Amino acid sequence: MAIFSLENQDIYYEVIGSGEPLVCIGGFTADHTVWNSVVPILSKQYQLILFDNPGSGQSNTPDEDLSISNLADIAIKLCDHLDIKKAFFLGNSMGGAIVQQIAFSYPNRVKKVVISNSFVNANALPFSLFAKARQSWFDSDIPQEAMIHAMLPWAFSGKFLTKENIEILTELNLNNPYPQTKKGYAFQLKSLLGFDSSGWLKYINVPCLFIASDEDAICFSSQIKKMAGIVKNSEYILIEEAGHLPHIEQAEFFMDKLSDYLRR
Repeated sequence: MAIFSLENQDIYYEVIGSGEPLVCIGGFTADHTVWNSVVPILSKQYQLILFDNPGSGQSNTPDEDLSISNLADIAIKLCDHLDIKKAFFLGNSMGGAIVQQIAFSYPNRVKKVVISNSFVNANALPFSLFAKARQSWFDSDIPQEAMIHAMLPWAFSGKFLTKENIEILTELNLNNPYPQTKKGYAFQLKSLLGFDSSGWLKYINVPCLFIASDEDAICFSSQIKKMAGIVKNSEYILIEEAGHLPHIEQAEFFMDKLSDYLRR
């Protein structure tokens, strides 16, 4: 557990395990704990670098706007700080957008990338309408529990959202010691909505694995399959019975496919 300081930014990070470095980048409003379900196994195979993107968790929110390209720069600067010359990169959702940018802008720093449940243009996603509306909730009297419940169907499949899992997820969010702030949400939303890789995705020339889920309500599997078809050196897999966070819903299958790909 440590803080990496840049100008006007403090990035919280953790390094867990040993082996080849694997940088894990979470999605919109997610902190590093979004990877908790896979850390115990992956840390036995890799040196995991987990961190909170600016605007979430224990990292601060900069006063200036930052693009996804800027967030990719920060991830690479963290690797520099840790003396990591080349690494595997794994990103989910907005984290997958950051990993796309890393693959395009820093190919010499990449061994392989895994882009899970991500997108080319966030503004084209139906979820963007919900995300914009949700921003106003920070100034409303809507109970926190209701806001959590409104988000769950976007993140998880219907099969996963049992009464027990809803209660667990609700408690985790209610008891989060570093809850999402209004400023951090607005910062990340602007970064997210400014991303569009359609003009350069085809120029990515590092090995890529694209992962989709059959019940992802945010990033449709058909769109992710098209992304994989655009990138020359890529593979595509579909995880069944999972929503936007397959590493949580189908952790064992996710890790098997991830490890198999990175080993090859």
